[in-house]
Amino acid sequence: MERKLETKDWDMRAGIGILGICAVDTMHVYRRATQKTDMSPSTFLTKLAEALIDNKFVVSSSTCRSMDSSASATSSISSVSGTSGVGLHLTPVKRWTNHTASNGTVKKRRQQVACRRCGKKTVKICSVCAADEDTADYTCAYCDSTNGRLCYKAHMQECHGTV
Repeated sequence: MERKLETKDWDMRAGIGILGICAVDTMHVYRRATQKTDMSPSTFLTKLAEALIDNKFVVSSSTCRSMDSSASATSSISSVSGTSGVGLHLTPVKRWTNHTASNGTVKKRRQQVACRRCGKKTVKICSVCAADEDTADYTCAYCDSTNGRLCYKAHMQECHGTV
């Protein structure tokens, strides 16, 4: 992006650089979450921009734009449930605990709870299940994909009917 949008202002260069980093990171997250690698970066960025313009979570009177008339850009980008803070997603456990390291220092960490599927430790809970039931005991905890386990993905398919 820095090479396409040239500017002499240092603040604009820094902003464009940060925007480029965010766009590339978003593309990597999308590809990892959906297992789709056939979309080119320019097509992805165009669809991402259209999805942000036509954000269905913000009520406004904007006209709907789309790259092609057959499918909406928001359907391909925002169909990845569990990746944003809106709707169905993993949210961190709210409780904190003191952890003493081997060198004697005490650090605050999120309380670890057992995953409902595999029983391993995690610090994430399902946002929808947490809103539905009393989560004082954190019974809706699931592993996320960052540690190689697909417990939350299986939970979304079984309980919420989404992928």
